[in-house]
Parts: sequence; structure tokens; C-alpha cells
Amino acid sequence: LAGIHGWLGLRRGRDRSLRAACLVAAFIVPIHGIFDVPGHRIPLAWSAAWLFALSLRATPLSHPSPRQRRWPSRAVAMIVLTAATWLAVEHRFATPKTALTAVENTTRHIMELHRQDIALQEAAAAEGRTYDPDPEDDLLEVALAMLGPARQLRPMNRELLRLESSLALQFIDKYDIAIQAHYLERALDPSWIGAPLRHAAEWAHADPEHSARMWDEALQRAAQLDQWRNSPDQPHQARDRTIARIRQQARQFPVLESKIPAIANPDAPAD
Repeated sequence: LAGIHGWLGLRRGRDRSLRAACLVAAFIVPIHGIFDVPGHRIPLAWSAAWLFALSLRATPLSHPSPRQRRWPSRAVAMIVLTAATWLAVEHRFATPKTALTAVENTTRHIMELHRQDIALQEAAAAEGRTYDPDPEDDLLEVALAMLGPARQLRPMNRELLRLESSLALQFIDKYDIAIQAHYLERALDPSWIGAPLRHAAEWAHADPEHSARMWDEALQRAAQLDQWRNSPDQPHQARDRTIARIRQQARQFPVLESKIPAIANPDAPAD
């Protein structure tokens, strides 16, 4: 309906070529959604909405007096300008930062600490020594501690959950933190098969038994997805794809080969 309305509006009004270009550019995102997830990055969705708005032709419903027409638009413009100025100042100078800005800054800082830790490990390996810093000097310990306040601000943020699990897996005494972060990430999307498969790979060397449990969960999700689809020609499409990915993971991590579920093991005896 929006496309038809915008297309009909192109036949009249000024700047028809420019408005037509904006309409075409706006519909790239929903057209892409036919084949993949549409607007999964919020700036793309906002850009599409903005371009669509630019493609519309101004059609006033009435002809108010100049005074009536002038002041409402100026009031709205001042409100928008004030809000935009406040957001810009808040983003740049305010302390404390807004929740979104604070989490973004924390994430960048954590990633920088992780890069520095990798550089220190590589330097120690080049010198033939073991990199074993004290807990108060361990950059990964510092990064993990920084995640606490950020997780309170955005407790269901997937990027923070992945960072937390990745950092916690570097410490044997913090495996419980990684398990909880992985559990929350899987709970955010209970139909996504890729989450338990990725977690299985992350636990390959730390706990192969846990990787096997993640494979079982991936197969359960695949079976549920096949049940929802109810496709007579391909009744086990999701399960078969999941089995193929499990076998591929087992080739990448030989330690997991003995943990392949019976359903995914072609050498297993039939029931």
C-alpha cells in the first residue's frame, strides 16, 4: 500500500525525478527482505523510512491562513532541533552517559583490552616465556569486571552476552559465568539453531561433554523447526542440515568426534 501510494504520487508535484529515486532507494530494504532479514540493522530501516518520506508529495488537506500555517511548523521544528541538540550534547559531553552510549563505549574499551592482551601473549610467546599476569594486572580480568555495569544497563544485549562468555571461557574458575551467558543468549531466540552450534564450538576444548549437550539442543530445535514447517517433500530439512553442520564441527575439532550424537553418526547401529 505504501509503495502504491508513493508511486501514484510521482505523477504529480515537483521534483518527480528526485522523489522517484528516493522511492526506489527506500524499497531496496524491503525487497532485500524477500530473500533475507529486512532492516536487521536499525540505521538501514530508519534510512529507508526517511527516503520513503522524501518521496511523498506534499498535499495539504486545507488552506489555512498564513499565521496558522507558519507557527505550528516552526514549533515542531524547534522541538526537533532542541531534542537533536540535547542528544548530540548528551552523546559527546554528558556524564553519566546515556545507557546506549555507555554500553557502546564499554564495548569498544573491552575490545581494545582484548587486542592488547593478545599482543602481550604473542610478545611473550616470541620471547619464549609464559604469559601469566597477576589478577590485578590481567587485562581480561579488567575487561570482564567492566561488563558488570554494562550488563545491568542492557541485560539482554547479545553482544555483551557474547563478550562475557568469550572472556569467561579464558578462566577455568569462571565457566559458570560463560554457561549462564550462553543460556541467556539461546533463550533470547529459542528457534535459532546456530546459537547452540556456535556454543558447542566454543566449548570444544574446555568441556567436550558440554559441546555434546549443545549438539543435542541444536537437534531438538531442528526437529521443532521441521515440525513447524510441516513440509511433506522435505520432512527433515532442518535436522539434516544440522547433522551436516555437526559433522563439520567434529572435523574442525577432533576432540569432539567421539561425542557426535547417534542420530548424526552414520556408523551408529540403527534402532
